[in-house]
Order: sequence, then structure tokens, then C-alpha cells
Amino acid sequence: MEVRSDVLYRTIFHDNKKRDGSLTVDLQNTTVGGLRAAAFCARAGAHQYDADAIPLWNVEEKPDPCRHWDLKESKADRLTIETEQFYILRSKEQISVPEGIAIYCRASDETIGEMRIHYAGFVHPLFGRRRTDQQKGTPLIFEVRGHQVNVSLADGERMPTLTFYRISQDATGESTPTGYEQQTLQLSKFFGPWPARLERSADGKIQAA
Repeated sequence: MEVRSDVLYRTIFHDNKKRDGSLTVDLQNTTVGGLRAAAFCARAGAHQYDADAIPLWNVEEKPDPCRHWDLKESKADRLTIETEQFYILRSKEQISVPEGIAIYCRASDETIGEMRIHYAGFVHPLFGRRRTDQQKGTPLIFEVRGHQVNVSLADGERMPTLTFYRISQDATGESTPTGYEQQTLQLSKFFGPWPARLERSADGKIQAA
């Protein structure tokens, strides 16, 4: 059953001014390995051949993110989404989901200019409520792909709209945390961690310092 109310918004969003179910993009630069970044961009050509395919079934030897991703820094709170490139970004809003609610993320528009957003958009109950630091609220991750022309994306621009569903049975807090509870700008669990120190090579690619 779909549900909406001011009480629900106040429970899920950690912003008393939030009065709708939309999320906006955070293009404030953070630090990854000592380098500034507002987004991750899949490296062109990283997956062209089977030798470079990511073995999702191998949970012991996770691939080095430097082989598959680049860091993108925002300039003047804007980021260019380039044609045919795939990006990972994050929301400004931090959310925590009650045990009886599940969320579907739907693009505010299927395309924003020539940019397709959100290929995976489900938020499970208790997301953002099981942080080890006892804080509540975690940003969501956006998957964004450019299409035929470049698009200039602004900090705070509206991205997906959330649809809230009351599930038939409340989830319990006994299930194992997903590992995304304290994420900021973050890749999926199938990749290894970023090196503690990064540098840019002569050709502009990032690598361990």
C-alpha cells in the first residue's frame, strides 16, 4: 500500500523543511584518497574484454577501483555529465527508513535533458537506522548515465522522487547490516576499497600513490 504524509516525511528525512518525497544531488566535493571528488565515473574501455570483466562471484578478491573508475571534481557546484558516460553520485538528503516502510526510487523524469538517472532504485526497511556510530540517516546513491549530448548538472538539482510503501510485516533489526549504512560517496560492495593515498598519472588516470 502506497503511503504519504508529513509525519512520514519528518520520520524519514533528517531535514525539518522537507515536505515532499524528492531527493537532490550533492555536488559538494568530498575527499577520496586525498583527491577531491563529487562523483565516480566508469572508466571508458575498462570492461571491453573478458579479461577485464568483474567476477562478481569472487567475494575474496575484489577488483581495484582504480582500474575501473575515475574521480570527477565539481567546479563552481556544477558537474558535466558527458555523453555515454556512467556516473555514481549521492543525495544531499540523509534518510532513515522505519521498519514497516519500503521505498521505490523513480526518476523525477525519465530523462533530464539527455541524462538517464537511476537504474537501481529500491530502499529496504531500516536503511540508515543501524549505523555503528549511533547516528541516523544515510544518503542514497544515484546511478546516472549521459546520452547524446553533455549535460551540466547543478548542485541541489532534483533527481528521483521516492514512493513509499507500507509492507505487510515489519522488518526486524536482527538482520545483518548491508554495509551501506554509513555510506557517503561509495561504490558497491563488489569493489575493493580505494587506496589510502591516490595520485593522478601523466595521462590523468588515478592510481595508488
